[in-house]
Amino acid sequence: STPATATSTDWWYTAIDAKEVIGGADHWADYPGFAIDEEAVYVTANMFSHVDGIFGGTRLWIIDKGVAGGFYGGGAATVTGGWDFPGLTGGSVGTHQPAHVFGSTGVATGVGTFLVKYSGLTTGGPGGTEAIQVIRVDDPLGSPTFVGPEFVSVGDIEDLGGVFGFPALPDAPQSGSATEIEVNDRRTLHAVWRNNSLWLTTTINPNSGPDIGQTTAHWVQLNTTTLGSTTLTDQGDVGGEDIASGTFTFFPAIAVNINEDVIIGFSASAPTIFPGAYYAGRFVGDPAGFVNPSVVVRAGLDSYVRTFGAGRNRWGDYTGASVDPTDDKSFWIFNEYAIARGTPTPTPPEDGRWGTVYAHVPLSDLPVELTSFAATVDEADVTLSWSTATETNNQGFEIQRSKTENEYEKIGYVPGHGTTTEIQTYSYTDSKVASGNYTNRLKQIDYDGTIDYSNEVAVEVTAPLEFVLEQNYPNPFNPSTLIKYSIPENGFVNLDVYNLLGEKVASLVNSVQEAGRYEIIYDASELASGIYVYSLRSGRFNSVKKMLLMK
Repeated sequence: STPATATSTDWWYTAIDAKEVIGGADHWADYPGFAIDEEAVYVTANMFSHVDGIFGGTRLWIIDKGVAGGFYGGGAATVTGGWDFPGLTGGSVGTHQPAHVFGSTGVATGVGTFLVKYSGLTTGGPGGTEAIQVIRVDDPLGSPTFVGPEFVSVGDIEDLGGVFGFPALPDAPQSGSATEIEVNDRRTLHAVWRNNSLWLTTTINPNSGPDIGQTTAHWVQLNTTTLGSTTLTDQGDVGGEDIASGTFTFFPAIAVNINEDVIIGFSASAPTIFPGAYYAGRFVGDPAGFVNPSVVVRAGLDSYVRTFGAGRNRWGDYTGASVDPTDDKSFWIFNEYAIARGTPTPTPPEDGRWGTVYAHVPLSDLPVELTSFAATVDEADVTLSWSTATETNNQGFEIQRSKTENEYEKIGYVPGHGTTTEIQTYSYTDSKVASGNYTNRLKQIDYDGTIDYSNEVAVEVTAPLEFVLEQNYPNPFNPSTLIKYSIPENGFVNLDVYNLLGEKVASLVNSVQEAGRYEIIYDASELASGIYVYSLRSGRFNSVKKMLLMK
């Protein structure tokens, strides 16, 4: 648990001879995938010919953990494998990532992990919708079998040109150089299984939205509750437009903690920024497809060009994201970024250089984690209640109400708790609300002005109305004050202001109004300090109150 040296006292080593004869030619392993479950370690790779570099299929090796006297017990590792698992009937060959499985009992009895693939694969032939290929590994330490493949449609999420042999992903622009960063292709880059959800990351070229035409990191959540019937739960882009306009995001990795909060690490580059390392998070209760704002791990410091004469400005191919095993809540991010250019190579003359960076991301470093938001109605009073699990730089919450779709007004404000990892509870009561259907939401505001919105809650108020003229607030006032009133039936309404001599000094309402609750802000800038009277009359009802103007 706390390795201190590089000796066998703290580490256990093994090596796999991955050379394999395929079609009469030696092949070597590339594009590795790595995952573990409760009983085994899984390594995948694509095989390429030593002679001509031709792709020869995908392979899987399984290493028995061997806790009792085996590999994890300090003994020899038992390795089995070399299976060409996409050779299943109807399967699509190409890069498959094994899913890192969390949980002491694994996916289910007799089940190992899932092998997932996305490469622009479509269902229904050219012009069909994009899909994830899922293959299940059963009996990993006995006689492994591959179940599937399943093809889970994710909809029309990107531009594939409508034919096989779809166009390549556009490479990423960078500041300071016309040479673009190589983003590779649409292969699956990382996969995690936890609590019957299978998560994966890839890169796509969105066909709509703010990232259209830009290579973009994409995440997918699948539901594996019913084995053999995997379904789509959620998905979304990590566009990076909050980093800089025209940002390309690529090589994403994903991690999921015990709460099912998610973090996605990725590389990013744009015409106005150098290639750098970033992450974005989402909480378990966030809306579908949502990710919180991007966070910089290490911004690029210079432009980067290293083609080695091959024409491709390669960039890392992978990033890393992991849950911290000490708490199973916080995260680790690993990535690369462009550093200051060095001495140019002679042929070709290129001077790009890169550095690596890792960062610990406490859960408290993610934005405010709203765990609940609900409303209760007591006649004409609506009480909103919410709680947070963590807060970072939280100035407070603006409470908003809407009676017309997407037209919200501020009705109150509740201060936040700044930065805290303790559970906080809040409430706000919206009093004497007119009958009708409403929606409420919270506008969360950071100290730096950053805002975020909660989900909406629907409210129906059916309380009976009374004729009421409320005391103005504030009182005394200077020069403006709020006057609230309610009328129980439709009718002509007069709301007037008088001085102590009985002279009318302002007419605030003089019209027909429907039954309901109303409020009006009265600006008395033109009046002198003193005591005034405001009167409400409607049909057989009449009410009078005093107010004090102090300048």
